[in-house]
Amino acid sequence: MHAANHLLVLVAALVALMATAASASTTSSLARRQVFKDTCDDALGFTAPKSGDTWKTGSQVTVSYTKPPGDGFDALSVLLMSSNPADSMTMNKLMATKVSVIADNQGATANTLSWTVPKDVNVTAGYQYFVRAMWTKKGDTTGIYSCSPTVNLVQGSAATGMGVGGAVVLVAGLVWSVALLL
Repeated sequence: MHAANHLLVLVAALVALMATAASASTTSSLARRQVFKDTCDDALGFTAPKSGDTWKTGSQVTVSYTKPPGDGFDALSVLLMSSNPADSMTMNKLMATKVSVIADNQGATANTLSWTVPKDVNVTAGYQYFVRAMWTKKGDTTGIYSCSPTVNLVQGSAATGMGVGGAVVLVAGLVWSVALLL
């Protein structure tokens, strides 16, 4: 009889554990994500980009910060990210969408890099764009994240203005037009 009581207690505990696991899977994803760091602050001390900067596709930009992780840390993965302000999941900068890789192996002691925004990046009006860096302590697997202020990302356009060749053609055309009028 004593063994039967232990078996009954064990079965009850197992049922309770399964019920807890089932309810955890039906709770909001926000509650489940609490295991992970839910914020992406500016731990690196970004100096570029600054809030409100405008980046054009096809242009060269600088990413810089004042507090690189330093020795004892693995190289950084630096990404251009986007979030949709209308989507509560992507408003969390850790749940945002990767737009492009800026640097996949940025040294942990470096504090600046230059990058050309790809011309084929899909720019979505109303989305927020920012730089997110991730790194780990050597020998650890827990990611540490830092996010820049948001930037305006706009589609680059064809060069405006006229080169010397265009100016010569324009002047020659005007001279020809004037000669026809005379």
